Amino acid sequence: MNLFDKAPLVDKDAFVAPSASIIGDVQVGRASSIWYGCVLRGGVNSVSVGSRTNIQDNSLVHVAKSNLTGKVLPTIIGDNVNVGHSAVLHDCTVEDEAFIGMGATLFLCKYKETRIIFFTNNTNMFRCRIIDPLLAFMLV
Repeated sequence: MNLFDKAPLVDKDAFVAPSASIIGDVQVGRASSIWYGCVLRGGVNSVSVGSRTNIQDNSLVHVAKSNLTGKVLPTIIGDNVNVGHSAVLHDCTVEDEAFIGMGATLFLCKYKETRIIFFTNNTNMFRCRIIDPLLAFMLV
């Protein structure tokens, strides 16, 4: 769906569920999947989803125009990222091979490390590096 003068660009090999909303300045990479009830909205800035990235049901990906210092705040999600159900990603950058846990909220953040897991409880966000045995377990 267009927003202002911006239209989404979704790779022909990506899957977008019928009830997902891709709105405005949004790019979705090759072989990525956007599942049921998700909203990706690039209104005042851009949303970029890399290749082979999975954004699960009811997740929200959004942007801000800029912060108080004028820094532009798009949302960038790398390649091979898994975003769990009902996660919220708002004006943040997530590098390749990250795993965002169900219900996690990432806001105004930039994580330059690859292979990171993010998960939250009611008041805290945790992150840890994915080590190879754990990665192997997750991919089974």
